[in-house]
Amino acid sequence: TAQERAETLANMVIVENRGVEAGIHTPAEAKAMALRKPPPEGESRVRVIRVKDFDAQACCGTHPRSTGEVGVIQVAGTEKIKEGVRVHFVCGFRALREARENARVVRELGRKLSTGRAGLEKGLDRVLGESAEARKALNASERALAGHLGRELAAKGSVVAEILEGKSLEILRVVANEVVKAPGKVAVLASAGESSSLILARSADLGLDLRPIFKEAVALIEGKGGGPPHFVQGGGPGKDVAAALKLAGERIRASLGG
Repeated sequence: TAQERAETLANMVIVENRGVEAGIHTPAEAKAMALRKPPPEGESRVRVIRVKDFDAQACCGTHPRSTGEVGVIQVAGTEKIKEGVRVHFVCGFRALREARENARVVRELGRKLSTGRAGLEKGLDRVLGESAEARKALNASERALAGHLGRELAAKGSVVAEILEGKSLEILRVVANEVVKAPGKVAVLASAGESSSLILARSADLGLDLRPIFKEAVALIEGKGGGPPHFVQGGGPGKDVAAALKLAGERIRASLGG
């Protein structure tokens, strides 16, 4: 990679132990040195750091007398910024500490995955694959249970208003869709967790537009959302899902005449 090539080149220059010189020059002299970056405008004198037969740059910082004093350079990472790429690196004994910590992490991962360094990638891929399969199976089971719950709730009456603690919006949708499969049903479902969710749904044979009721109810959880007249959903950071559920239920019953 480009990062590895740059890191290798930097360490080659260190091993070659090239001399580093600092000198004060006029702007004209500095510009004639083919600096990597033009010196700042308006300066009467420019301090230039030169690595013998390799690099020259205007700089007022502290520098070694030779590249060998740096010891070694290890790139710890990079990040994109507006101007280009910011490189994070360590050198000298800090690079040694970084290498030791990386080796410790590799050993610990190997211990947990019962493999050596050469088998870490395959071991991690195996664990991630098993985790993905487990999540898939769990999701399928949860959806099946949600469908069963929806059928149970549909038997409770024409307006089903329930708080399903800790359930995701996806699971609320499964339950609501199961409730409104039967004619004459309205589902008012809510859930509270890191954020709160609210769903209003009705059977196809009912002509009620749920959107105005939803807008009023979801405001109680500082939320937003939307959807077609027969199925609206959304959520927000507010925690008073009980109040939202109560208001929606009351408005729906009043609209249905009961």
